Amino acid sequence: MISRSGLVKQCGVSKRTLEHYASKAGYYILVPVRTDTVGCWYQDDAVDILENIKKLKNVGFSLREISQYENSSEDVRHQMLLKQIPVLDARISRVVKQKQYLEQMLEEAK
Repeated sequence: MISRSGLVKQCGVSKRTLEHYASKAGYYILVPVRTDTVGCWYQDDAVDILENIKKLKNVGFSLREISQYENSSEDVRHQMLLKQIPVLDARISRVVKQKQYLEQMLEEAK
């Protein structure tokens, strides 16, 4: 088992983030297995789960989607990842258009 403070240090997240992931608002993604007067304790795989949460958030998954992902079969996980590619492509397209617009504005400002 790993303590909350150990998880905070090892993964570079705040105590509040861990509390949020364990709440209803965080879809109970990472819930401690034991809480006592000394602190909260998580299963040994908590580091891997937390790192996966960070990766999924980084590619645009919501906490609801991450919760679904964590509780799904490998096939469903694969499909969820595949579905995220067009979402990112659309985001890239929007950012490219914003950049072009900004460059145009800069050119006109000369």
